[in-house]
Amino acid sequence: MDESKTTDTIQPGHILSLQIREDKKEAVQQRVAVTGEIQVPYLGLMKAAGKTCVELAEKARKQLEPTYFSKATVVVRIDDKLICPQGRTTLCPGPPTITILGNVVRSGKYDLPTNKDTTVSAELARAGGHNSGKEVPGIKIVRTTPLGEKIIVVNTHAVLVEKKAEYDLVLRTNDVIIVD
Repeated sequence: MDESKTTDTIQPGHILSLQIREDKKEAVQQRVAVTGEIQVPYLGLMKAAGKTCVELAEKARKQLEPTYFSKATVVVRIDDKLICPQGRTTLCPGPPTITILGNVVRSGKYDLPTNKDTTVSAELARAGGHNSGKEVPGIKIVRTTPLGEKIIVVNTHAVLVEKKAEYDLVLRTNDVIIVD
């Protein structure tokens, strides 16, 4: 491990590897969101930006003990490249993506912007909008998390009709949006 990386301050856009040794799983690699947060196994979203790897690991360790582990060893590293989880030896091709399926004009994979967050409504518009025949379609997001797949039901009435930004969810790499 490059020791200089352990004292670097984590910034949005950095790619981090995070491992909890006691859960006996491989390190989880992810990009720090523009909000400065990452998804920590067992704990959910945690602010990473502005901290060093050591500080982030210590904060996670304190929250994991004793609720999840009697003793937790957390290892955080800033990586230079995103490694594909399949082989862990090849670089992932291209930028991060999301997939939009169902009743939209143009189903398919879309690149996520790397310099800003994007939302459900923005990506729905990019896919040409919904063509379900309904005024307000049903939308679900299938998100892969360190604890498995999670299905998020979007309050589409609040997002598309009432235009309430707080309900317009920010998308993450590999999210699958299903429009009914």
